[in-house]
Parts: sequence; structure tokens; C-alpha cells
Amino acid sequence: MKNRYISLLILVLFLIAPFIQSDTSDESQSTMLLSVPPIISIISFYARWIIFIILLLYFLLSTNALTQYITKYNLLFLLFYIFPLLYALFTLTDVFRYFSLAVLAFVLPIVITSQIEEEKGFLKMNNFQKIILLFIILSIVVSGTAVISGLRFQGILGNPNMYGISAVFWLALIQLCQKTKLNLILTVVIFITILLSGSRGSLVAGLVVILFAYSQYLKKLLAGLVIITILITVLSNYIDLGFIFDRFGDISNSAGDSGRQPIWDKAFQFINLNPFGYGMNAPLELIGTGNVHNAYIRFLLTMGYPMTIITLACFFLLLWVAVKDKMTPKPLVGFLFGYALANYGEDFFVGVGSSMFIYVVLTIGMLSYSNLKK
Repeated sequence: MKNRYISLLILVLFLIAPFIQSDTSDESQSTMLLSVPPIISIISFYARWIIFIILLLYFLLSTNALTQYITKYNLLFLLFYIFPLLYALFTLTDVFRYFSLAVLAFVLPIVITSQIEEEKGFLKMNNFQKIILLFIILSIVVSGTAVISGLRFQGILGNPNMYGISAVFWLALIQLCQKTKLNLILTVVIFITILLSGSRGSLVAGLVVILFAYSQYLKKLLAGLVIITILITVLSNYIDLGFIFDRFGDISNSAGDSGRQPIWDKAFQFINLNPFGYGMNAPLELIGTGNVHNAYIRFLLTMGYPMTIITLACFFLLLWVAVKDKMTPKPLVGFLFGYALANYGEDFFVGVGSSMFIYVVLTIGMLSYSNLKK
């Protein structure tokens, strides 16, 4: 029964993940007629940490039994956070964040892998599919009228960009389910909502997931894109979608019109003066913001070029291993690539306990499970 409870907690973690960062950005649209009650976000915020602690304690109490589930993906993912942790310890800056990232990045995927292997009752893909279906229905109910009003689709998150990248993970998971008509319809609907969110990074990430998922079915992939294009074209005859198309038509200026470029320019002024980094608190101390909106620039500013290259080499080596591994679910590999691209516009890599961190540890856990089946 103990394992069953742990599996249930993992499923609950996935259930609350989207609400952890709901309506927490200056990009949220306060004019929405409907929204998720703030209490849901507060409950999710604390529940997430309680679940993390329980899973960590479970790991510590069951370490001997869980070592068999450690794979190359766990080790590479750990290394990706070990080097920032070493730099944080050396400079004594933001140590708790990077210690937490390293510990959770190692422990959580192992526990997830063990539960997929030992207790499949709660962690069947059909259960994830049902939750995703619930997310989409609620998102359309909450945000469907927003598009008609000329607002970006933001679903249940109160933030179009966070909705977009969360939906990319849902899109990847859906591809692991049995190929049914419901699954195909859900895939199309999720992709359309990503497009309507106006999140350029999420759209690119979503396309990468689709490419990986349907790489062997290019004709079907092209047919699906044609259908989506027709649907959007028909929809645009009744609803003014210019506010969405304008965003994608000016991708080259995405950094400028989103307010990111001034932050990046200021960061590079410091990076050019010292290529070895200023410490993990540099974004707040030097630029005056805790979010650089680019994880790669953040690493350069905090750790400098040498440590950034070493750190990123670990992540991209993980991607390379996953691509070469014939057993890995390709949609999840596509999500990791999309995640890497999305970090060009956000600091997802360092968001301990964030929605995206939860999605990534779930991904690593699933990749490790596929590795164990060899």
C-alpha cells in the first residue's frame, strides 16, 4: 500500500502543477471574466512542497531498494545541476536554490521511475490523459471567450505564456497514449490552444514535439497541419485573430516587444566585463530583477562562460543520449528539445519547484523507465 500512496502523490503532483504558477506574471490578463479561484493556486503552492518532502523522505528510507532505478538519465540530469551548485558553494550565493535543484533533480525522477515499474495502477497513461482532458475543458470554459474578446488564450493558468509551455508537455504525454480518435482530437485541440496563446516559444516547442512524435508519419503530419491551418482560417473569418498572427509575424522582434531586450543588453554589459561570472545572485544585484527571461544569459551572467559551457554540455549530452536511444519515447525527447528552446525566453532551468521543473522531472523519470526495459 505504501507504494500505491506514493504513486497517487505523483499523480496529484501532476494534477496541481499547472496551478502552482497560475496568474503570477505581469503578462496575465486581468480582464478575464472567469478565472481559477486564487485559493487553488495557494493550495497547490504548499501541496507541491509537502509532496516533495514526502517523496524525498521515501527515497531516504528506501535508498537501497531504489538504487536499481538509477540510470544514465538521472546521472546526466544531476550533473546538469551539480556544476551550478559547485559555483554557488564557491561564491556562497543562492546556495539553497541550487542545492534544492540538485537534490530534487536526482531524487524525484528515481522515485517516479520506481513507481511506474512497481505500481502501475495510478500511473497509467490513461489517467494522465483524463487529467489533461480535464485541463483542456476547464481552460476552454475559463478562457474560450477571451479569444473572441481579442485576448490571448491563457487557459486555467491566467498567463498565456505559462499555459503555452505547459500545454506542450500535455501534448507530449498525449502522444504516449493509445492512438484513438479522442487522442487525435485532443492533440489537435491542444495544438490550437498553444497557437491561440500567442506564445512563440511554446509554438516552436509544440512543433518540435509533433515532429518527434510523427517523424515516421510525415504524410499524416502534413495532413494534420493542413487541417489545423484550415480550422484557424475558418475561425479567423468570425473572430479577429490579428493580435495572435501579429505576434508570430514579428518573431525577429520578440525580445524587443516583450521587454526582454533591455534586460539582456544590460546583462551583456556585465558579462563582457567579466566572462567568469558574478555569482548566483547577480541578476537581482546587478540588473535589479530575479528573472532574466533567458536561462542561457542568466548562466553567463552568474557563472561565466567556462562553467556555463560545462553545465549546458551535460544537458545537451542528455538530449543526445535520448535521441540515440531507440527505447526512449520520442515525444518526451521532443519535449526536452522544446524545453531547451523555451529557455531562450524564460529562466525555466533554475525554477525550483516550478510547474516546468515538475514536468521535466516527470520526463526524466519516464525516460529512465524506458531505459530500464532494455
